[in-house]
Amino acid sequence: MSTNMIEYARIFAYGSGSISKAIYYYSREYNLFINDENYIYLKSIIIFLFSVIAIILLKINFIFGNKPIEKNLNLDDALFLAGGGIYLGTFIFSSNVDYRLVFLLLTFSFMIKIKNSLVKNIYIISCVIIFNSFIFEGGDPYSIKYFIKASFIYSLKFIVFIIICYFFGLVLNKYLRFNLSKKN
Repeated sequence: MSTNMIEYARIFAYGSGSISKAIYYYSREYNLFINDENYIYLKSIIIFLFSVIAIILLKINFIFGNKPIEKNLNLDDALFLAGGGIYLGTFIFSSNVDYRLVFLLLTFSFMIKIKNSLVKNIYIISCVIIFNSFIFEGGDPYSIKYFIKASFIYSLKFIVFIIICYFFGLVLNKYLRFNLSKKN
């Protein structure tokens, strides 16, 4: 997947490749620690960190959830798994421009039904803002103003990542559960 994606280091992009490329460009511009020789290590570390975060958040609900197992996948859950899975996969292992965020629309029917209104509102507001991230693009990419705008948008994309990871485990728990106790 990574070989077919262009790593844009712009506000209108998302994913580990975009984040690592942005850090690389800033580091190169200001003569910091990341250069051509060690960029691959930075990218690998970022992919590893996002993978660990995703696994921890997925396991919170997947292993410790206690909902009864359902046999038939309902439409809202199926759409959430599809849209959320695409976002998580490209966020962790690749990079993409925001047109791919259209898949997050598949998650909305699930997210508007969750009981925690704070999480629901944060998710929806974050998605609305990141869907319009082109508005924030522009200016000198090495200016402090651009850095603040990019940090804000990338933070919202990371919040969406965290929320999807958490609820992804919850949905998986409804349909798949491993019995961790030994049966004799």
